[in-house]
Amino acid sequence: MTEFGKLLKYLRTSRQVTQSQLAHNLISRDTVVRIENKHQSPSFETGAEILEKLGISLSDFDKQRAAYNPNSFSELSQLFLYQLSSSGDHQTLKRIKELARKIYQEDENSTARNIMLAVEAMMKIDDDNFDVQKLKSLRCLLKPVWKDLSKIDEWCMLDLRILDTSLFFFELETAREIMHHAFRIIDKKYPTLAGLKAAFSANYCYLLILNQKIKAPFLELAESRKIASQTGRYDLVLVADIRRIVLEHLPDYKIKVNHKLAILNDLGAQKLVISLRKEINTILAR
Repeated sequence: MTEFGKLLKYLRTSRQVTQSQLAHNLISRDTVVRIENKHQSPSFETGAEILEKLGISLSDFDKQRAAYNPNSFSELSQLFLYQLSSSGDHQTLKRIKELARKIYQEDENSTARNIMLAVEAMMKIDDDNFDVQKLKSLRCLLKPVWKDLSKIDEWCMLDLRILDTSLFFFELETAREIMHHAFRIIDKKYPTLAGLKAAFSANYCYLLILNQKIKAPFLELAESRKIASQTGRYDLVLVADIRRIVLEHLPDYKIKVNHKLAILNDLGAQKLVISLRKEINTILAR
């Protein structure tokens, strides 16, 4: 709920509800002030109760949130989410980044800022091969994103997507914390996004591999494959299989890897195939 306080104030005043009335028998008026001024983020339960007092459901709040920054923010959200589920190109990323920058400059929308930074990192990764040093050099770029979202108890759908996209750039322990907290939110609030759990797990596995945690990836890869299978993300089942084959480095690994890549290609995941080929080269060069 990155913009919870700002939108809460708009919804409260539009309904002519005072801060004292909203706080009554729930929280203190000072807490309402801190939330609306973005100095404090409520827990998921408290946030839901606050919205209930205003007669707003969580799903309605998410719709209001998308509509609050008219058209341009809605366009940005759709472009960003489409990019994550498609084989979008460099020009699309550039367009998203420019639109996010414009919205952030006009309205100080922190979600737009987070998208802008995440996309900028994606563009740099697309231009370079993956390796730990390059990821570390980009880590500072994403610091404001985590500084922002680490203060929030409950992430919205866009927050989850931003964090999944950015998981490569965090320290291992922070990435693990993000992944498990994301799992809890998805299970509780967004069960239809169960496939996103597989994406978080797959990204965390690769982060382990990049950091040369030799034993951990095999355990995590097995868990990642299980989550991907349970959530219908068969592309990520294949990713887990390919990573395991490459790490085992058996004599016939190339034949097995090419077979799996061919299946991915047939599934229409050409961009993923290209990314995996880069990844394989990086793993073998360790």
